[in-house]
Formats: sequence, C-alpha cells, structure tokens
Amino acid sequence: MADSLRTLAENRGLPFIEDFDAVHLAPEAYTDEKIFRLLDRYAESYGEGLVLYGGLTATERVFGLKRIREITTDLDFVCSDRGLEAVLEGERVRYLAKYDILYTVSDNVPITFSYGHIHDWRVSRDFTEKARVVCPSSVPLRCSSREYSIMLKMRRTNDRIRRGLAPFGKDALDIVNILVAPAFKPDFGRVDGEALRDLVLSEVTADKARIGSILRFVAGYRIHLNEAEFAAFAPIFRGIGELFGL
Repeated sequence: MADSLRTLAENRGLPFIEDFDAVHLAPEAYTDEKIFRLLDRYAESYGEGLVLYGGLTATERVFGLKRIREITTDLDFVCSDRGLEAVLEGERVRYLAKYDILYTVSDNVPITFSYGHIHDWRVSRDFTEKARVVCPSSVPLRCSSREYSIMLKMRRTNDRIRRGLAPFGKDALDIVNILVAPAFKPDFGRVDGEALRDLVLSEVTADKARIGSILRFVAGYRIHLNEAEFAAFAPIFRGIGELFGL
C-alpha cells in the first residue's frame, strides 16, 4: 500500500475535489430504511475490510438506548489495507484533499472512507482490534467500540472548545445515549470506564479542567432523557467523572 492516501490517489488517477459540496446532493428526507440498506450493502461487499464509526454507532440499532436525535445522513468507514484496495476496485471514489479521505455518493447518501486516521487522530491497532461485530440491519459489520466512539466524540468536543467554537450537541447526545443504554439493555454490558479514561487521557487531553468542561457540556444534554433514564444515567456519569478525579 502507498505511503499516503494522497499518493495512492495520484497514482490511481482518482479525481481530486476540495470539499464535499463538489458533489451535488439532492434535498431529501432520509429514512432509516435507506441508511441501513446502504450499510448492509457496504458490509456485504467489504466485510472485515471496513470499520464503521461516527453517529450511526450511537443509534438504538447499534450501541444507543433510543432515537435521541435525527439519524446520521452519511456513512463513515475506516479502511484496512485490504479494505482500501477493495473499495478502490469496487467504488467510484474521489479524493477529498481537505480531509485526506476517499468520498463517494451512493443513492444520494455521502460515504467517506478514511485510511490511517479519523480526522486528525491516527488510527491505532487497538482501535481495529477492539472493533465490535454488530448487526444493525441484515448483515453483520465491524463497528468502532463504545469506548473509542465516545473518545472520538470527546476529542472533537475538546478540539472545538480549544479553537473557541461551539461544540456539537449531537456529540453530547450520542455520548449520553451510549452511556445510559446498558442500564436498559443489560446484554450490552457496561461501558468500560477505566478503558475510556485511559483513552481520553492519552488521546484527548490530560488537562483535568478541560475534561471537566467536556463532561459538563455532555451533562447538559441529559435533559433529553426521561425520568427513569435520567435516574439510571446519573450514577453512570458520576462514576465516569470520579475516574478523572472530578
């Protein structure tokens, strides 16, 4: 495999685009059926070569408790070496230079393929090894673990706070949804708080005050839980804070 995705794109003669709006999307109200049907297609075509990450991991069909926000209207994957090669052979992709990803649109749904990194975070072997096999529709697929999913959302929240930007409420909602789910879906097992703490300290920030800011931002979105869910969430979230000495 090439040293970088850009080099690979150049060698393969892929079209280069500068941003997502280079490919037109028609206005559409996306349905669950459409999104998960597409997810099945990619899972069936590329199997273990792809790992799903992003907002879909927090839906009630994967790691979330309930529908807490509108469904994510794109699919985000990380490719292994084998998965990347298969995607290049099987999909008409463009190289999106701004984000160093491969991009395509399928049935008016944006699809991204990352290789070696997610945003500015370098994908680790542990991320791949800890990926979970889930079946949110008809075909099993690999999905970012809950701990990595939460860490990535906390990382983006931290980055936006650092840059003086408003964090995304959707990230807080997804974290709340994943954390509270095991209280009502015991087969999930609890989120590994110690593993999450270690990921946050190594991959987000070791600044205790900043971690406190992130957690307070997340806590603000617990209002989207009903009374029973709120009662279950409170000790879970308090335990997470205690792991950071908060």
